[in-house]
Amino acid sequence: MSEQASATPIAPWIVYDLNGDGLPELILPSWNAIFWNRSPSGFSAREPLLDDPVGRVESALIADFTGDGNPDLFVSPTGKAPRLYPGSSKGAFVSEAKVVNVPGAKWGTAPALTAGDIDADGDLDLWIGQYKGPYAHGTMPTPFFDANDSDPGYLLINDGSGSFTDRTEAGGLGEKRFRHMYTASFVDLDDDGDQDLLTVSDFAGLDAYRNDGTGNFEDVSDELFAERKGFGVSHAFGDFDLDGRQDLLMVGMNSTTVRRLESLGLGREYMPEISSMRVPMTYGNRIFLSREGKAYATGLDSEVTRATGWSWGSATIDIENDGDEDTYIANGMMSGKSAEDYCTQFWRHDVYLGDSLKNYDLLAYFADNRRALDSKNISWNGYEHNRLLLNLSGSGFLEAGFLMGVALEFDCRSVLAEDLDRDGRVDLLVEAYDPERLGRGSLFTNQVNNTNNWIGVRLQEEGGHSPIGARITGAIESRTYSKSVVTGDVWRGQRSNARHFGIGAAKHVKSIEVRWTDGHIQTISNPAIGRYHLVRR
Repeated sequence: MSEQASATPIAPWIVYDLNGDGLPELILPSWNAIFWNRSPSGFSAREPLLDDPVGRVESALIADFTGDGNPDLFVSPTGKAPRLYPGSSKGAFVSEAKVVNVPGAKWGTAPALTAGDIDADGDLDLWIGQYKGPYAHGTMPTPFFDANDSDPGYLLINDGSGSFTDRTEAGGLGEKRFRHMYTASFVDLDDDGDQDLLTVSDFAGLDAYRNDGTGNFEDVSDELFAERKGFGVSHAFGDFDLDGRQDLLMVGMNSTTVRRLESLGLGREYMPEISSMRVPMTYGNRIFLSREGKAYATGLDSEVTRATGWSWGSATIDIENDGDEDTYIANGMMSGKSAEDYCTQFWRHDVYLGDSLKNYDLLAYFADNRRALDSKNISWNGYEHNRLLLNLSGSGFLEAGFLMGVALEFDCRSVLAEDLDRDGRVDLLVEAYDPERLGRGSLFTNQVNNTNNWIGVRLQEEGGHSPIGARITGAIESRTYSKSVVTGDVWRGQRSNARHFGIGAAKHVKSIEVRWTDGHIQTISNPAIGRYHLVRR
């Protein structure tokens, strides 16, 4: 992919088949751009997405929110109320948007966005989580390991026509709605058939809420997940240990500065909580293995999977179609003109200062200390390569980013894995985010050649029956493969409603089963391999 330059970041980006030809388009709402998929010749030239563009967008989703079977566009613009652009049968969106009116709402930066039918009424509801960064107005998220002092998140209930009502407090999600949230997904965590809520937050880590089936949630974070703290940024789902169940990767920051301080025994004695929590908070990435929906156990843990750097977007991808799921992780906070690292300043001073209240003396202090960083003369976790973790048949991972040509030393953010040309090999979209490449993205077309086989499933939007939340299970020789259609698992992005399965040397698939969110099950017996199968509700 030739790099596209702009002062506006690429993300959020969406991959979605708008015209129903089986090939997913690339949609960039902040650029007001759509690139039509013309594979095998590639993508079309840039075309306008909307007649009246909304400006910079923090998060976006395409799905049928109005129940007419046509995909709609939902966007959360920077500092503005979210809005919905209804879609047409031709894959276009109307110019006049429905603005989401939540009385008393405060809208800032909302990167966490997920959709799902949480109350089993046949339409898609929404969770929007917001992020307020450190240093603003001299504040610092407090406590740094359990901060709940950001702008509020919102649970929005759809009336079936694309109009939404705030039900955050009544739905049981009020207590932690002020997390500094980066990603969130409605997903069935306990295998009971309804859509639970998973959130990943900076200055806190992972939180989980069990749905009672009617859209009422209960905080079960400690029940489902142990050691869930971290500077959480993104998450990805995959069957990492090959047992047929959906596991979870939470991506977070790892700090060599904290390791040095710990080895030297350095810290401020009068603030022991900071010293005791800095190690778990900077543990890095955490893999949680599903145990039949009752809990998630930590596993497959190693230096390779854990310490990937200051990590951002992530994606699961079976890059060689061998039947196990690999992982790609984007890295790097800010690469400057030198390798001098601001991280030491943060852990020796900044983390001890400030609270949730505005303090303009601290604002001046932070600004003075960050001057070299903001002018790009020094770095903050700079020059960290992206990582491609190859799954070793469920026993662990091997780092192969450099060997596969996707290491990328410059700072990166969003990652999206999708078989764009539908050739059975999953490709990678990676967003660059350093000063020299801001607003550029790279498409890495999968060129791995081997004799491994694959099969795919595409789920079609139908009025009142969204693919979102559906689970696809394949019985392939002696193994069971399972994947869900989930939103929010791409940091500031969205995959299509298709799912790809690498099946290795297998030459026969016994069956493919699709379980929709209303409990309806469709089965394809003896499906042909080497192609995508279209399933309609």
